[in-house]
Amino acid sequence: MSTDALRPEKATDSRAARFLAQRGACVGAWILAFLGTLAAWAPFLANDRPYVLVATDHGEIDRARRELVPLAESLARAVHALDADGSASARSPRVLRDAVDRELRALEQRIGVLDAADGVAATARLRGALRELQARVDERVAITAATVADALVEDTRSVRDELAADPARGAQRRSFPLFAALDAVDVFVALLPIAALVAWMVRRRFGALRAVIAAAACALALAGVVRLASGPSPTHAPSHLKAAVARGTVEVRGVFFPPIPYGFAETNLAEVWCPPTWLGEHAQSAIAARFGEPSVDSPWRHLLGTDALGRDVAARVLWGGRVSLAIGLAAALLLSVIGTLLGAAAGFAGGRVDASISRVIEVVLCFPAFFLVLCAIAWSDPDVVPVPIAIVLVIAAVGWTTTARLVRAEALRVAQSEHVMAARALGLHPLRVLLRHVLPNSIGPALIAFGFAAGGAISVESSLAFLGLGAQVPIPSWGGLVGEARGADQAWAWITPGFCVFLAVFAWVLVAEAVREALDPRAVPEGTT
Repeated sequence: MSTDALRPEKATDSRAARFLAQRGACVGAWILAFLGTLAAWAPFLANDRPYVLVATDHGEIDRARRELVPLAESLARAVHALDADGSASARSPRVLRDAVDRELRALEQRIGVLDAADGVAATARLRGALRELQARVDERVAITAATVADALVEDTRSVRDELAADPARGAQRRSFPLFAALDAVDVFVALLPIAALVAWMVRRRFGALRAVIAAAACALALAGVVRLASGPSPTHAPSHLKAAVARGTVEVRGVFFPPIPYGFAETNLAEVWCPPTWLGEHAQSAIAARFGEPSVDSPWRHLLGTDALGRDVAARVLWGGRVSLAIGLAAALLLSVIGTLLGAAAGFAGGRVDASISRVIEVVLCFPAFFLVLCAIAWSDPDVVPVPIAIVLVIAAVGWTTTARLVRAEALRVAQSEHVMAARALGLHPLRVLLRHVLPNSIGPALIAFGFAAGGAISVESSLAFLGLGAQVPIPSWGGLVGEARGADQAWAWITPGFCVFLAVFAWVLVAEAVREALDPRAVPEGTT
């Protein structure tokens, strides 16, 4: 036998080729990629915030104009109090200084809103006065700051009267409400499918590990850039844009909504338990299409119908995948890490360590796993630990035993191999022998168990959500959507999320079976003889 066949790189390439050569691996990977991409892009596919909005928010401008003078007067009182207590204790000036800073920020925000009302020339004086007041406060010149604050109050009165003379004035502003509402985590998750595709394309040139690390780093950097570029959420693009347009407080000149223009928690009591609109059974008489939504007679209005509160089921299915898939993947990763480390330590160390870990495994296996998860979630406080995190921790705490037993058995075999015995004879530290020689050669069963654990975690999370112990309302999950409609009369509300749970679990099982076949040295790849 050639020595090249024994190199780790050759063995890894061979196993990867055997994995990809199986039909089950391809089917499972494509299903997971499809479901994961839809879940990652849910904010961009189903949202009540538009991508782009060109509008004037007259209501926000009017509120800012009415609050301008009271905020200036409150700021002046805080500055005078700072002047009066300047020689007081060390704590009093600090508290008063914080109050001055808060009033300064609030007044500056209102001035920024008024800039959209064609009042740039008028508000420029206020900005100059604010900068001067900030400088006086920073320099601890309290007497001069009080004088500037009094002058600022008079300036705000004149600007308020000037803007009130023409209440309809307002400049159009272009904003990106959807992107501004996302945080860096949402953008990073949305970029992960693209990063994974790029890593797959360049894996042969740069190596799989380097490609994955580089793609993840690029996704993280782009997430930060997009989040910083989008800026804070604009005040003239409220989350309830549709209601603001209906009231007439927002004047829209241009807008571009996502394909499903509904939020996952957006309700419409006029459309309770409406079947999919493409079936032609929509009750059009009592329904009126709101701003940005498809017309009432459109077959695309609610592709999967609505639920008991008139929420779009398609939007909730897309957003629910983020919870179910994330919990399944996180729980599988955590329990695999715990089980692998404990199993490898038990098989390598032997003696009392092996006996102690084995007894713990036997004790945990004596109790029904789902019963333990159910009790732990029911007794946990969501204010202390969020429900999704609690589900991940509990599933990992009771599900690591299977991985630990498999890895322990493999570690017992590897610990008796010649290269491990040689490393021990050379006097290497036991921890180094465990991490460098035993663990890498015992991780195969853990990889197989990971796929089954991910599918099982999704099943457990869906069962908990079905019983009402999952993510808190109104955050959706696939199991919770199934539990909201259990009758045949509302079949459209539970068929799709239930089918998604089946697809996800089925795909993980296919991937796990493919990994088992790829790691089995006696298995023959499909298509060979």
